[in-house]
Amino acid sequence: MVARSNAARKSAATDNTGPEHNARGQEVTVDKKYPTDEEMRKTMPALSQRIRHLHAMGMSMGDISRHVKRENGEHPKYQHVRNVLLQPLKGPTKTDSAGAERPTGNAAATDAEG
Repeated sequence: MVARSNAARKSAATDNTGPEHNARGQEVTVDKKYPTDEEMRKTMPALSQRIRHLHAMGMSMGDISRHVKRENGEHPKYQHVRNVLLQPLKGPTKTDSAGAERPTGNAAATDAEG
C-alpha cells in the first residue's frame, strides 16, 4: 500500500473529470431535471439560496448535500442542509403586491398567538 498525503487524497477525491461516485465508490447518476451547482451559482451565490431552491424543486435533503458544493469544492453536511431548511428566513419585513407589510420568519407565528 502506498502512503499518500492528505492533499493527494483530497485532489484525487475531488477530481471532477468523470461521473460522480458515492462514498462506496459506486457510480451515481444525477437526475437531469435539477440544475447543476455551477448553473445555480450564476444567479444564487449563497449556498443557502441554492439549498432552498433545490428543496423547493423536490430534491431530498440527502441528495441536496451531495449535489451542491461550497466555494472550496466540498459538499455541505446533511446537518447543515437540514438546519438551513428548518430555520426560518431572517430579515426585514417584505411588502406584498397589495402594499401591506407581511412579517417574515417567526414573526407570523408570534402575531397569530398574541
